[in-house]
Amino acid sequence: MKRICNLVLCLVALSGRAQNANTWNHKQCAVVLTYDDAINGDLDNVLPALDSLGLKGTFYLIGSSPVVSDRMKEWKEAAFHGHELGNHSLYHPCDGSMPGRSFVQADHDLSKYTVSRAVSETRINNVLLNAIDGRTKRTFAYPCGDLKIGDSFFYAGLRKDFVAARGVRPAMDPIEKVNLDNVDCYSMNGQTAEQMIALVKEAIRTRTLLVFLFHGVGGGHSINVGLREHSALLHFIKDHEQEIWNAPMVEVAEYIQARQEGRAEGNTQPVRGRSLLALSKTDHMLAMVDPATLKVMARIPVGIDPHEVIASSDGKTAYVSIYGGGSLHELNVIDLVAQKPLVNIDTRPLWGPHGLTFADGKVWFTAEGTKSVGRYDPATGKLDWSMGTGQDRTHMIYVTADGKKIYTTNVSSGTVSILTDTLIQPGRSAPPGAKPREDWGQTIIPVARGSEGFDVSPDGRQLWTVASEDGMIFIIDLEAKKLATKIDAKALGANRLKFTPDGRRVFISSLGTGDLTIYDAHTQKEIRRLKIGHGAAGILMDPEGARAFVACSADNYIAVIDLKTLEITGRIEVGGVPDGLAWAVRP
Repeated sequence: MKRICNLVLCLVALSGRAQNANTWNHKQCAVVLTYDDAINGDLDNVLPALDSLGLKGTFYLIGSSPVVSDRMKEWKEAAFHGHELGNHSLYHPCDGSMPGRSFVQADHDLSKYTVSRAVSETRINNVLLNAIDGRTKRTFAYPCGDLKIGDSFFYAGLRKDFVAARGVRPAMDPIEKVNLDNVDCYSMNGQTAEQMIALVKEAIRTRTLLVFLFHGVGGGHSINVGLREHSALLHFIKDHEQEIWNAPMVEVAEYIQARQEGRAEGNTQPVRGRSLLALSKTDHMLAMVDPATLKVMARIPVGIDPHEVIASSDGKTAYVSIYGGGSLHELNVIDLVAQKPLVNIDTRPLWGPHGLTFADGKVWFTAEGTKSVGRYDPATGKLDWSMGTGQDRTHMIYVTADGKKIYTTNVSSGTVSILTDTLIQPGRSAPPGAKPREDWGQTIIPVARGSEGFDVSPDGRQLWTVASEDGMIFIIDLEAKKLATKIDAKALGANRLKFTPDGRRVFISSLGTGDLTIYDAHTQKEIRRLKIGHGAAGILMDPEGARAFVACSADNYIAVIDLKTLEITGRIEVGGVPDGLAWAVRP
């Protein structure tokens, strides 16, 4: 009995240790790099160093600083690459009544402020920052670390404006003890690389949050660390990325908030039951991504010029179209369980397979080179049906769950095809015992040349498509099989279009501009236009209704969009020129 009790205690201890080890987004610690006061060195020295290693930082900007107004385009570019532009107030007011504060100007002496003035100026700075980066979520940093005006904690009036506020007290905290109203940090001034790296090692050992506060890096500020020292720190963080989670403060703070409220890791089992599949066109790879951690779990080789991917309903098999602009003729079959290629299906005489879907137990695909739609039966290993559309560039496809209706966009003809399966009963002259025969009919609806991306509303009543050449949205009444309305969306270069799972919004990606245009499906009005890259393609909605994934082909990443805030919350790197995306349940 004693041995059993000891074993149980050991297992409990190991379980607790394992949970503790996974606290920080499945890493051992979190390290946040923050840079204060908006100085030239941030843009000239820090950002190139961070970007070269794929690390992210938070830059707390003083709105009145000429470095903000004079170099606004560069700050915008920094935000575009995933760095946070935090709020460090409009004028950087500090409490001039404290010892050693002779540098404080009378006009910006926090001790002479009212709380309403402090709150108002901070909110004005938020408006400025939003004009630069288009984001509504960010964090705040107390100028000089001063929390109060007299006896009043002025941040209390700003809690709803920020995810968190960073202070200046040097400490490392476990996730349950982080105070999001006053996040601890270590201010750097003259430290060596060894001293800074020692802090990181301690954070790894203690499984805690470590926040660095930098001012000058390589000069430009009286509080400074050397370029080489800073570079050595960054390289250490990069070299230990399996143990260290590096992210902007706003992302880490949201994660902490979720964990403290019991909304994170422990409640993500539904997400972990699926894999995100993503194709890299230039690497010729299919990536399997864990949507909970946004990490690539496996990469599987596929053929040249892969465009679209779909998984079987049981999640065991994926199918990849090998397109070649209409000149190739293969579907790759991938074993998702063993994570390896299986066979290649020769689709000839159907050339140029592109659009893919899985419905009624079969794989359906467009064959652009032969102006057709085809169907492959995995049970027999054969192509068992096809039908011509007679339209140029039959490209994308949607099939109803019962396999009785097919919708395609025909890009160069500027049309949408509706293919409907019906049964024709035997006529009077038919021989005895004759059975009904299948007959497919086609309705062609003119839209506009360049109409490629489309989706069917969750209620099955409407089909929305968008034309890349003129940026118009066309809405088709599927019951009436006719065009209901069109909208001048100015979505030039449009590539894909998707409804959110609840049917309330429509997302449109542009390969030409990198914009993600978001429409209200009911009012048919634009509600947001988000710059997510230099060229956006495939869109995948999270069935849980929380996120959208958009392949930014020109930028070699997949952007993760929060469906509530309509902001970018993460990026996934799956290889060069990502495009086709799909979900696969995990068997």
